[in-house]
Amino acid sequence: MLTSTSELSAALVQHLEDGVWLLDAADGRVEDVNPAADALLSLDRDPRGRAFGDLLVPELATEGWRLLVDQIPTEGTHRLTVSLRREDDSIAPAQLVLSRHQIDVEVPPGAEPRTREVVLAITRDLEERVRLTEHLRTQRELLDRTIDALGEGVAVVDRSGRIENANATFGELIDLPLDQLIDRSVFDPPWTTLDESGDVVTPESTPAVTTLRTGRAARDRLLQAPGTGRERSTDEPVWLRVSCEPIRDATGGTDGAVLTLTDVSDVRRMEQRLQDAARTDALTGLASRSHVVATLDRALAAAADLDGHRVGVLHVDLDNFHVERHPCRVLPFDWNRQHLAAGLPK
Repeated sequence: MLTSTSELSAALVQHLEDGVWLLDAADGRVEDVNPAADALLSLDRDPRGRAFGDLLVPELATEGWRLLVDQIPTEGTHRLTVSLRREDDSIAPAQLVLSRHQIDVEVPPGAEPRTREVVLAITRDLEERVRLTEHLRTQRELLDRTIDALGEGVAVVDRSGRIENANATFGELIDLPLDQLIDRSVFDPPWTTLDESGDVVTPESTPAVTTLRTGRAARDRLLQAPGTGRERSTDEPVWLRVSCEPIRDATGGTDGAVLTLTDVSDVRRMEQRLQDAARTDALTGLASRSHVVATLDRALAAAADLDGHRVGVLHVDLDNFHVERHPCRVLPFDWNRQHLAAGLPK
C-alpha cells in the first residue's frame, strides 16, 4: 500500500505512457527517468548520468543546453519537436515539453535550507503520428491525382460549404482559375448558373447547397454555366449535368460533399438538332406536318379552356400561289388539310 503523496506520484510517473526525465538544469545530466523513456529509446544501459543533449539529433552541447533552459519560463512550459537517437542509432521523432522546478537539497542538520533547479522533460513519441501524417499525405496526393485525371469537373466541399479542392476541369467548365475557387463558399459562389429556360439559379437551390442542407444526394440537374470573359464570353454557356453526393462522418452525419460537373453541351446540341429536324421538313425547311398538328392541338386545347374563343386556320397553297380559306370545309385530297379542318368549329 502507498503511504505518502510522493509515493503515489512516483507510482503514477512509472506508469505513464510518456517518457519523463529529471534533468540537472545546469548541464542537462539525467538524474532519473521512467520506464516509458527507456522504452522510447530502447536504451541498453541506465541513462542516469548521461547528458540529455547527447541523446538529441543533432547533439546539443552544454552551452546549447543552457540557452535552451533560458527559453523555459519560470511559470509554464516550453514545447518543441526534436529527434532522439535510439540505442541502435535510429531516429525517434518526439515532442519535448520542458518545465523548470526548484527542489530541496539535503543539508546537515541545523544548516540553512537550500534548493537547486532541475528541468522536468516529458517526451511524447511522435513516430505513429508521423506515419499517420505521411499516410494521409500520400492518400491526399493520390486523391488529388485521381481528381485531376477525371474527365469531369470535381470539387470537394467541407461541411461549411468551403471548396477544399477542385480539379482543372472544374475551373475550365466554370471559366475561372482554381485560385479563385479554392476556399470560396458554395453558398456565395464566384460563378453564375442558369436553368434550362435561362433564368439565374439562386445558390440555395443548387445541388451543392441542397445536399449540405438535407444530407441527401442531388443528381443530374441540367444547368448552364455562362462564360466569365476569361476563356468564354457571357453569351457562350456550357450545358452541365450537375450532381452532388454527401460525404458521411463516423456518425453518419454530413461532413461535406463532392460536386461533379459533366459537360453535356454536345448532347444538348444534338438534341436540339433532332428537335429541329422533327419540327421542319428536310427538303423545304418549312414546319413539318407533325409540328403543325402539334401546334394546332395546343391552340385548340387553349381555346377550349376559354369560353367563346375560336381558332382560325389560314392555308396557303405555295405550289399555285393560291390562298384558300376553309373554316368549315374539308378537302379530301389533302390529308394535312383534313387534320387541320377536323379541329375547326362547324
